[in-house]
Order: sequence, then C-alpha cells, then structure tokens
Amino acid sequence: MKCQNCAGTLTFMEDRNYFYCEYCGSFHFPEENAEGVVVLHEAVDDLECPVCVRPLALASIADQRVLHCTNCRGVYVPNTTFRQIVDALRGQSRGTGPVKPINPAEYERKVNCPACERRMETHPYYGPGAVVIDSCSACHMIWLDHGELDIVIDASHRK
Repeated sequence: MKCQNCAGTLTFMEDRNYFYCEYCGSFHFPEENAEGVVVLHEAVDDLECPVCVRPLALASIADQRVLHCTNCRGVYVPNTTFRQIVDALRGQSRGTGPVKPINPAEYERKVNCPACERRMETHPYYGPGAVVIDSCSACHMIWLDHGELDIVIDASHRK
C-alpha cells in the first residue's frame, strides 16, 4: 500500500489497525464499511473465497482479525474469534430487524474450506438468530456469507 502524501510504502501497524509512512511520517486509517469491516490488506496468504473464488483480504471486525472477500463480502473467521466478535458487537446492537425462518435449501449448499479445501459442514448457528453457517472442524474456522453476522448479532435483542 502506498502513502497518499508521498507515495512511499506504508507499514501496517499490526496491533493498531492503521498504516504509517516511515518516509514522511503520515498515517493512513482504513475506513470501516457498512458491515463494520475494516479492510487492512488485500489478497493475503493465497486463500480464495469459497463462494466467488477471489483472493481473501486481511480485515478487522471489532478489532479482531478476519479474512474478508471484498467481492461477495463474506467473512472467514476462526471459531474463537467469531465468539469474541459476537460478544463485542452485541452490546452495540439494537436488534430491530425482522426474524426470518431458515430457508431449507441453505442446508444443501457446498462450500469448501479456503485453507484445507475440504467441504465445510453446513448447519444452523446454535445461538440466537435463524442463520445457517458453514464451518470446518479440521481448521476450526467459520465462513459467514454477507449479512449472516448481522443476523447473529441482532438476534440477542429480540423477544
């Protein structure tokens, strides 16, 4: 990534979610998108999106590292990190969206894990929220399609 001031190479400040230019001393703070995702670095680790086969980008949600598809906006996240994200974001949620039943066709989808390339297990999320998620028990990872994280987060405030 290049500095907007001087075109020097920006250094990613690992624990801070921003970039620093060692040449001119300027900072670059990536913007959070509508889903709360901050893209930190494009195309990491040669991992591809299991839905649209585009390179996954290093991103942050609630200050937790995830891999994110900038095309279909899915998220590939470790199980433990998923729990931390949900806990952090539920405090900010108003839970105003309508509850929709799970479409049974979602259980039939076939998604391969970006890391090990095995078929991910497709199952309902067993917390509040009617959503089907994909998980890899071998890699301890979860794939969330666009909007699924919002459903899980908003569900805890519904009666």
